[in-house]
Amino acid sequence: MARNIGLDVARGEYFYFVDADDAILKNTLEILLDTVQKNNSDIVYCSKWFVPDDSNFMQLAGKMSANLQKTSNEPVSEDLQRRIWDELCMHGMHSVLWLCLYNKKVFNGENKIRFPNYLAEDVFVHFDILCADYKITKIDKPLYFYRTNPDSLTQSKKNIAQSIDTIFAINQHIRKKLRAKNVVPIYIHNVTLSIINGITSVMLLPALRENPKKFFEEVQEYLDKKFGDESENLATIFYNYLVAQNEWVKRMNLKDELQKVLDKYK
Repeated sequence: MARNIGLDVARGEYFYFVDADDAILKNTLEILLDTVQKNNSDIVYCSKWFVPDDSNFMQLAGKMSANLQKTSNEPVSEDLQRRIWDELCMHGMHSVLWLCLYNKKVFNGENKIRFPNYLAEDVFVHFDILCADYKITKIDKPLYFYRTNPDSLTQSKKNIAQSIDTIFAINQHIRKKLRAKNVVPIYIHNVTLSIINGITSVMLLPALRENPKKFFEEVQEYLDKKFGDESENLATIFYNYLVAQNEWVKRMNLKDELQKVLDKYK
């Protein structure tokens, strides 16, 4: 909501987001603006440092090359399927709203893209941006300092019902939009699985690790209450995402526990 209100009242030519507990280099905006203008782009995005939750985290960042998430200088493809696969599934653009400098037309132009009322709202927004075919430039420069705070919304154990709501919503959003563009079903399936796998890793695995029994009980309760007669099919989808796509769950041999959840819908 705060982001949408900000977009509604913003009057600048370019928009940039910074999370409250993070930081940027003093010349970050200068570098991004220079890049976007030289390349006549609508969006430019860079790489980032992962830094600890420490009062001196800015000073520590330069010594932490192992915690540098790199990007590439390769141009973003103009082909819809290639750009969505590369940028959402392979290069992590979907989770890094704050690495990008946006021309105002991205949000306040013809498409008027806004953030939905779900967790992982960045995924929805960047998927819509990629489908809208804006010109995007990437630069391999770490300009953003992402503080790894265990108490942040991203790292904390989220409400399971909200998390599953988000999973199903992004699944429907992606499928609906790509079908309208006549994209082949197998591609839609692979993109959806890739993105959902990333979302489940962040949103659900912390809760699952802490208390598997409670986790599965909450999943079952949510599906029964939310979907009723449809819960069996939706539970199967959830099962496939969480088990077939997540190596950590495979290693923990939680397939039997998940199967018990599914069996209750028969």
